[in-house]
Amino acid sequence: RVWRAGGEFLAANGRRFLPLVLGLVAMGAVLGLERSLLPLMASSVWGQDSYKAKTMFIVSFGLAKALMNVVSGQLADRFGRKLTLVIGFVFGLPVPLVILFTNSWDLVVAVNVLFGMSQGLIGSSLIFMVIDLFGVERKGLAVGICEALIYSTVSVMSAVASEIADKHGYRPVPFIIGAVVGGLGLLSSAFVIDTMDLVRAQQANTAGNAAASDALLLESGAKVEPVTYGGVDNGDAAA
Repeated sequence: RVWRAGGEFLAANGRRFLPLVLGLVAMGAVLGLERSLLPLMASSVWGQDSYKAKTMFIVSFGLAKALMNVVSGQLADRFGRKLTLVIGFVFGLPVPLVILFTNSWDLVVAVNVLFGMSQGLIGSSLIFMVIDLFGVERKGLAVGICEALIYSTVSVMSAVASEIADKHGYRPVPFIIGAVVGGLGLLSSAFVIDTMDLVRAQQANTAGNAAASDALLLESGAKVEPVTYGGVDNGDAAA
């Protein structure tokens, strides 16, 4: 039954869903590459043995991503999910290139802010679109699939990146791969179909159901209590 439902979903939504999967995988791959190698490179490449200096690498990413997670929903609602996604991938493009060439740890910390912003925008917009596709009744499943795809890719890419670093060193090969993966993520976003049409349809359906429910109550003679907003009912507000 589960496989049949999954097949039916892909048959109906595959053209919209598969580019989102590619975006989630690209996001997880770049995240796994950076998270696994940069802490090891801090000492050997940039000479940072201070725990405080290494902690700033984590703090800069976390604060930037947290800020973008807060505002990404408003951006996606106002300007569309796809545009938010594209901006996120564009923000992330310089990151592996800077790490590839820089000899400054301070610049690594600075570009990590850009990486956090990128990850916040990409992750949020992709999750929004998968939820839009799955519908309000399967939001939990949609979020679970997104998180599973991202962090399974993080795990695989971390293992692959460490193997590549053992054979070829920290630079340049791993971060050339990171730049290519980021570029492929941006390319995949070109095939993404924005889901704002689904959002508007769901909003219209919700409003229609509410209106139908009120009409049934009125026909049955039931009393419909006014909805209050901050102590003022909707009847007073309309007046």
